[in-house]
Amino acid sequence: MLIRSYFIGCFRILCYPIFLMLGLAMIISASDTQANEHYLRFGFGLDHPDTSFFHDEYCNSNHLLYGCQEGRDGVRPIRSLGNFGNVPVVEFGIGYPSGSTRWELSVAYRPSFSFSGNATYRYNIDQIASAKNISSLAGMVAGYIDLNEIELLQNRKAIPFVGAGLGIARHRMNEFQIRFPNTTTTIPGAEKTNLAWMITAGLGFQLDENQTLDLSWRYTDLGSLQTGVNGWVINNSTGVRTSLTHIPTVAELKGHGIRLSLRIKI
Repeated sequence: MLIRSYFIGCFRILCYPIFLMLGLAMIISASDTQANEHYLRFGFGLDHPDTSFFHDEYCNSNHLLYGCQEGRDGVRPIRSLGNFGNVPVVEFGIGYPSGSTRWELSVAYRPSFSFSGNATYRYNIDQIASAKNISSLAGMVAGYIDLNEIELLQNRKAIPFVGAGLGIARHRMNEFQIRFPNTTTTIPGAEKTNLAWMITAGLGFQLDENQTLDLSWRYTDLGSLQTGVNGWVINNSTGVRTSLTHIPTVAELKGHGIRLSLRIKI
């Protein structure tokens, strides 16, 4: 049953947006006399998010996990400061060029990444914070401007482009933990939906009449991830479990990345 539920969940997360975009492509093909001009884009890349931190979602509560005081590093509020590492990205898009501009509807999936850092409670002990198996799905509408063609080495030519996009991102994370020498605090996972945006610049290398290879830089802001509420503390020696009552904690997910994509006219 767990395996069946997992695959059903994957279908809902990944396949619905793809089928939606394929349906839009069919509508465009049926209604536009220049159907040969729109394209599919398949890409992959790597994001390197900025340093981030998990902290209480707001301070006006009696049930804070961290508290809003100054941490042992002298910075307010107390938090778990760390990094998401390198995040793999898979993308699928449908676009339509009009002159020097292109409009595109895309889905980007970040299948599995993690967070690693340290908490800043005012204790002079190790406070290792971590979360694994985080995933993110984002859908965006983007506009691109193709600039004048330039000549590279050995008479190779490329078309520079710039672009920006706006959309929605949904994040899912599993348990978040803070490990102390004697205890381990565990917080349940949660899902969160945010507004998202990106800016990009790159080069398009035309392989033939129907295919273009894009290499680009991208800065993406995917909003914030969120943990669940009401975790627990386990004594590492005795195994005794104590319940916690607290509000969610959040951390921003944004940073730079690179993309390698293939555009295919259809």
